[in-house]
Amino acid sequence: MKILYEGTSLFANKRIPQAGIAHYTYNIYKNLVSLDKSNEYEVFGLNFFGRPNDFKNNFPKNTKFNLIRYIPGKVWNVTNRKFKMPPLEVLMGKKADIFIFTQFRMYPTIFAKKRFTVIHDIAFKHYPEYIEAKNLKFLERRVPEAIKKSTKILAVSEYTKWDIVKTYSADPNKIIVTHNAVDTDRFKRTQLTSKIKNKYKLPDDYILYLGTIEPRKNIANLLRAYSKLPKNIKDKYPLVLAGGGGWNDDEIKSEIEKAKKDAQIIQTGYVDEKDIPALYSGAELFLYPSHFEGFGMQILEAMACGTPVLTANNSSLPEVGGDAAYYVDDKSIDSIRNGIEKLLSEPDHRKELVKKGKQQIKKFRWKESAQKIIDAINE
Repeated sequence: MKILYEGTSLFANKRIPQAGIAHYTYNIYKNLVSLDKSNEYEVFGLNFFGRPNDFKNNFPKNTKFNLIRYIPGKVWNVTNRKFKMPPLEVLMGKKADIFIFTQFRMYPTIFAKKRFTVIHDIAFKHYPEYIEAKNLKFLERRVPEAIKKSTKILAVSEYTKWDIVKTYSADPNKIIVTHNAVDTDRFKRTQLTSKIKNKYKLPDDYILYLGTIEPRKNIANLLRAYSKLPKNIKDKYPLVLAGGGGWNDDEIKSEIEKAKKDAQIIQTGYVDEKDIPALYSGAELFLYPSHFEGFGMQILEAMACGTPVLTANNSSLPEVGGDAAYYVDDKSIDSIRNGIEKLLSEPDHRKELVKKGKQQIKKFRWKESAQKIIDAINE
């Protein structure tokens, strides 16, 4: 069978992406073509004339591409949001037995026997205030459509599967859980060199948040909790906020300025992908008390680097962290504060979490997720 796999999220990347939807899209595709020798795979997506083709170097050799090059990205996005798109077979001039859509929504097709759609989360249903208005409207329209019309839904966690079934009364038998996984060749205990410390102005000891600086990550409450720690702990362990800025971050900026009055808050800004394992490895504790996650890759990354994890007891986070993380109530400043103080005061507890983390990351494998998709393709 011929299978067309959506790769648009990868087309803006000169290097192999290490996070987010593009990370999932790349790793699932790589493993599909490695494992499945009986079907023919091609990558499709939008890449308007004039845009570079550097991304092709990231794909396995001999990958075939079907690029929609004659429609500008802005025209495509507006049309996709407001109108019904023409069938993909018309846009590409090519048929396929199966389409795999990797970004929450599907496009119309005429001849496809099966259509799979990846749903990474439905955070927009629970925290609409954390979604930009144009994206919220798009998701509210396209996700239910994809759930209804897809042959199979690929959910990145058991929690996301449960959430889709509960929210949309979807048939659980059409939803396949295809977990994310961590690359242990890249994420492993790594020396925090003086060069990297100087680059990001890091102290010898610190506790770390790494991710987008945005409201859904609960950074404001993390800062409030950190501010309530005993002075001796704050003096010894500055809080490092690593990551690029998101949107609607005025409250976070305000809390950072408040916290800086009696504690050291270090903002690194964007962190080079090659430096991320060293930042995890150098931290005494990784903090990820997010309000909601479809998966929570950072938890596995920190565990792979030998760093104990504190995270929130909500959404998919307990599924990802298992018994190898310390859980707090994301809505309670005192719960977050007490968790941080407890772990920093109990080195044996931290060592135990690190030990369990090494086992927890083994539960998630790209090959296993890809094989589930192959099995569904061949049904």
